Order: sequence, then structure tokens, then C-alpha cells
Amino acid sequence: MRKNIIFAFDGSAAGLSVLLNTEKLPSWRDEHLLLTVIIPQPVQSFVYEPDFFNPSISVDEFEDIQNRLDEACGNLLAHGYKVSVKLGYLDSRTAVSQFLQDLYPDLVVTTLTTRKWRHSRWLKQSIASYVIESSPCATLIL
Repeated sequence: MRKNIIFAFDGSAAGLSVLLNTEKLPSWRDEHLLLTVIIPQPVQSFVYEPDFFNPSISVDEFEDIQNRLDEACGNLLAHGYKVSVKLGYLDSRTAVSQFLQDLYPDLVVTTLTTRKWRHSRWLKQSIASYVIESSPCATLIL
């Protein structure tokens, strides 16, 4: 029996929709679900530097992601799920790995329909690849 299921995504509406519309969701009603978004750090203003030196998102985009996350959490709570929310920052592959390990997951659920942030073109990786490669337990890819 799984006790701690992590739903990790990139903050996009499409990524959240895929996770919340999975057919397995009703079977996890008794487990603790943790909605986790892994995003670049938000900043107040942008300075002209190459993106790989300062991966970031705007404060407005951060607020949109936070609102989307809070709405999804409220919806799941209203339907009887045990759920909480946690934000992780995409600083490095090591930071993502440590963030996931600190959550003590029994299962990580993610999706391949994630967007690439601006600095990802330098890394040639998507957010999902960070989660998949850094997961300390079994990973379900939707």
C-alpha cells in the first residue's frame, strides 16, 4: 500500500489536467497526495543575461501557477482526498533530486506533456526528464 503519492508537474494547466484526470486517481483516495510543482525561481525584474545563468519566471506567471495549484488542491479536498501542496525550484538536477527525496514518496506521478522553460534549450531537457531521472522511487508517467 502506498502512503505518499507525489504528483509532480511543471505548473502548466495542461500538465495539471492530465494528472488530475488520470483513471487511477479514485484508487488513491486513501493515500496522501502531494501536488508538487517544480519551476524556476520567480524574480521581480529581468536583467539581460543569458538564460542559463539565471533561470527564472515572472512574478505574474508564478502567481498564476500558485492559483492553479490552490484551486486544484481545493477541488481534491472537496472530493474527499487527503492532499497538500509543495513548491520546488528548478535550480539543478541535484536540487530536484534532493527535493523529491525529502518528500519520502512511495510513488511519483508525472507527465511527459510538460513545457520546457527558457533555459532548458541549453540543457536539452524537459522538466519531466528531471523528475523521471531524479525520482527516488517508482515513477508513473502519464
